[in-house]
Amino acid sequence: MHAEAAKLEKKIAQTDTPLEKAKLLNQLSFMLHSYDKQASWNAIHHAAKEARMADDPEILAMSLWRLGVSSRAIGRMDDAIAHCEEALGIAREASLTLIHQGIINSLGVIYQQQGDFEKAMELYQESLALATAAQGKKNVAVIHANLGLLHVAKSSFREAFENYHHSIRLYAEIGETLPLNLFTNIAQLYLFTGNYKESLDYLLQALPMARQQQKVQIEATILTTIINVHYEFGQLEQAVSYIAEAAAFIAQAGEYATQVESFVEFSRVYADTGDFASARKYVERAEALTASTEIEYLQSQVLFAKGYIQYSQQQFQDALELYTQSIGILQTSGIMAGNKAIIFLSRALVYESLSEFNTALEDLHIAREIAEEINFANEVIRIYSHLARIYEKSGDTPQALHYYKKYSERKVQQLSEAAWYQTQNQLLRFDMEKAQQNAELLRLRNESLLKDSELQQQELKMLGRFFVQTSEIMQNIRQQAEVLKAQTAEETTKQLANKLLKYVKTTLTETDNRRTFEHTFEKTHGAFIQQLASDFPALTPTELRVSALLKTGLSTKEIASTLNLSTRTVEEHRGNIRRKMAIPAEIKLSAFFADYSI
Repeated sequence: MHAEAAKLEKKIAQTDTPLEKAKLLNQLSFMLHSYDKQASWNAIHHAAKEARMADDPEILAMSLWRLGVSSRAIGRMDDAIAHCEEALGIAREASLTLIHQGIINSLGVIYQQQGDFEKAMELYQESLALATAAQGKKNVAVIHANLGLLHVAKSSFREAFENYHHSIRLYAEIGETLPLNLFTNIAQLYLFTGNYKESLDYLLQALPMARQQQKVQIEATILTTIINVHYEFGQLEQAVSYIAEAAAFIAQAGEYATQVESFVEFSRVYADTGDFASARKYVERAEALTASTEIEYLQSQVLFAKGYIQYSQQQFQDALELYTQSIGILQTSGIMAGNKAIIFLSRALVYESLSEFNTALEDLHIAREIAEEINFANEVIRIYSHLARIYEKSGDTPQALHYYKKYSERKVQQLSEAAWYQTQNQLLRFDMEKAQQNAELLRLRNESLLKDSELQQQELKMLGRFFVQTSEIMQNIRQQAEVLKAQTAEETTKQLANKLLKYVKTTLTETDNRRTFEHTFEKTHGAFIQQLASDFPALTPTELRVSALLKTGLSTKEIASTLNLSTRTVEEHRGNIRRKMAIPAEIKLSAFFADYSI
């Protein structure tokens, strides 16, 4: 990559026209972005200057857009917004629809990172409308994935699931391979909802793919999220085992904000293990980065991390001062409500350690109001637990009982929601399996790896296996939905259960894949069935189809799922076929039909 960049720099030096130079500098910036954020920014900053002299709206809008994205990567958030807004104005005026849409999406990401969720939502909705009007399914899929991540940040978990479902199904429709960031986004959703096992499953599935594709930035994100999952699960030793590798990737490819957030998290992990030297080392790395950024909440996070180390070492006065400074920055910025709740909770625990119970309760109630307002479910439960304990310590038994009760109610609600999350996980896995299968079929067609007849046979086998997996997943979802419906008194949840049952019924009877199967089956085996019917008129239409599927190499279970029959019914058809065609018991039906010539 470095050699390619050097060649491009030499070519740029030999280019005289502003337009060509701007185009080449855009390429260079893109090439450098994955491993040298500052050099990438320098290149695109130069490109924007050349583009202004080129009198070409498209290259100017593109250069300013990339300058905005690159500014975000090095923590210059005000510049990022200004450059993207200027690019947006140019794209609108010149009717550059695709660039217009991309800039809106990038602005949405910037505002989301700053905690301005309303502005981010407004921009994503505008981008979604543009992509839908242009009938660009892939772009719509990308925007729904971004909306899913935004809803996770807002703790709107049901809306997050809906957007991820929509995104994955669109990828399935167009036969595109699922992007790796979708795996990490879903893993973060499960992390936030306390479903650590599911979160880890998605991350460990994505990690080898990221390594194979040499996606350094995504690999860094995956490793960091794995650390977070182990940390939240209380598995500190496993969390520590990933830190060195993750830190190396993050330093190489991470944006400034990502680096700061990750180093802060690593410092907390080490503080909890008692390795305060390593904890301080990562805080110092984070602090060095915040010196060159304009992102206030990152400065707040560094102060919080310093305070956490002091608290862990029982240096309570120092921790109190650092937490107060951290809160002051967040109060001024007016964003990142979730972080505010966590820091107020942390400061309350310091006051508790100092036996200042009334002040601790004041901070806990501030944290509670914030967490309840944004539906920060896991933190709400933690806060109720702390409130109950501190009220009990302060001698206020009625309030202690009140919050113990609220804590218990929330835990029961969390357990009932677990069934809903489990059902959603089954649906997501079904959608992802379908998308991956469609992408594989498209790859086989596009690359012409097999002759037409062989390709069709391969396609039928893949569809057969897919129908088996679909049937098993749908039966699991049906059972879970029926349990959910029986156990809940909440009308909204019952409606959701009924919706799931209807979805299961529809999926098992009428899907795009089943129609694809019918079409491919007819092309592949139409002549075979006609000949077989002529040779053995006693065979029924279903027995003819079973015979053709046996010729394809499908198992009884796969045939049952493909034809939407029970395995027992398929076994009966196999017996009838053997009897009517006088096939000896020692000959396998699949072998017999494989050799059967037309």
